[in-house]
Amino acid sequence: MKNKLINALLPFNKQGDLDKRFQESIERILIDIGVENTHVLSEFYIKTSELQRSASKSGLELVEAIHRESDRLSSRENRHPDDQYNWMSKSLRKSTAEILKKVGFKEKNASKIIKAAEFKQSLTIQSSWTSQLSVSHLSELGRMNEAGIRQAIAESCNSGTTLIGRAFGGIPAKEWKDVSVRRFEEIRRFNPKSIKEDNPLSKLDIVPDIQEPITIESTEIKEVTQESIARDIVSLAKQLNTADGWKDQKLIKILKEAEGELMSIAHIATLPIKELTTN
Repeated sequence: MKNKLINALLPFNKQGDLDKRFQESIERILIDIGVENTHVLSEFYIKTSELQRSASKSGLELVEAIHRESDRLSSRENRHPDDQYNWMSKSLRKSTAEILKKVGFKEKNASKIIKAAEFKQSLTIQSSWTSQLSVSHLSELGRMNEAGIRQAIAESCNSGTTLIGRAFGGIPAKEWKDVSVRRFEEIRRFNPKSIKEDNPLSKLDIVPDIQEPITIESTEIKEVTQESIARDIVSLAKQLNTADGWKDQKLIKILKEAEGELMSIAHIATLPIKELTTN
């Protein structure tokens, strides 16, 4: 419990990772405030995180209902008598984020919920797959470009998957693989959706991930691992045009900066894969 609070209090470095150099300082700060205060803050941190996570699906239902009511108010037959210029529909939709925050969602989680709702609304057809995806899964899909969404769908399919609809080549309707939120994040990182500045909700998309360590999916703060770095390298390598790369002097010059490391990585990649054994 104490370790979770320490991670929550640690500052971030320029790369967006937890800055472990401050760990001893944070530990001294907790000693300074005493055991009782540390316990109260730990309980508060964990409970608020759990509440945010458990309420995320209900938050998504709320946003979808707000959008439906906004659409209803925009029609002439359902327009309010005092709404001569159709301002109520636009005002209600623009208030979505504030409504979520008043209910109790943090800004980052409100942004995730809105993105998830926008992605679901962009689909012409829904399926059991979209219904079972978490808010964070849907949010990541909503922040991807079309190529990223197609890749995420492809990685969610298996030999028995049935696709329906035309958007993105179809979405899974029957039989699919569970893909982690972390993997969706990796796909989105290399296939980001461009932000339209005239979108009133676009500012929510650019809230830095490092601003709020508590996420909907987990109370644990994710750290960069050797495995995640390797996945990033693999994703980037697959996007590199190696067929004609030997002609590109600028590319060669850039790669030369890490020649030793790249040679080591290439050597590791040629090693045989051994089956993992458990004791």
